[in-house]
Amino acid sequence: RRQRNPQEAEGPLQLDIIANITPDAKLKLVMDPATDDHISAKGSGELRIETKDEQLNLFGRYVISHGEYRFNLQDLITRNFTVLEGSYVDFNGDPMGAELDITARYVAPLAKLQDLSPELTGSVQANCLLHIGGRLNAPDLTFNIELPRASEEHKAILRSYTATEEQRNLQFIYLLAMGRFYTQDMAQVDQGARM
Repeated sequence: RRQRNPQEAEGPLQLDIIANITPDAKLKLVMDPATDDHISAKGSGELRIETKDEQLNLFGRYVISHGEYRFNLQDLITRNFTVLEGSYVDFNGDPMGAELDITARYVAPLAKLQDLSPELTGSVQANCLLHIGGRLNAPDLTFNIELPRASEEHKAILRSYTATEEQRNLQFIYLLAMGRFYTQDMAQVDQGARM
């Protein structure tokens, strides 16, 4: 056993660990601490954990097998999305700069087709898809909607109501908030209420 010379300065602890992450471990990514937006997931990957000069660095890809995203929209709408298998997080050093490629789904089970077109009847399952890209400290959110069990005619009608990003975002938010589609009739009611 070597005795430390009292004149030797003690430096910061440095670690370099290769960790094989299994689905038993849970990952929690906090997207926005103010609103408690976060992803809780299980998955796998090989991560290199390094501490140097009192800074933690992570390297490697974490592939999500299943998880949940708690999404809060301006403290008005809070929904739990299911994170789809195959989504992943790439760590390239600073954990807050991790690159995200995550898709999550919220299901509106009974969206009325009549809201899209007065001659349609019945309801359809509408999947609100949220893609989270960019970096953990500045994520990019993209909204989309799919009708997995609808006819091609119904899908074409939805595409006409979601042709622009603004229209798609409006439909997405309305499905989250109300569980139904937003139509021109509702826009006219909103416009009349403002006058």
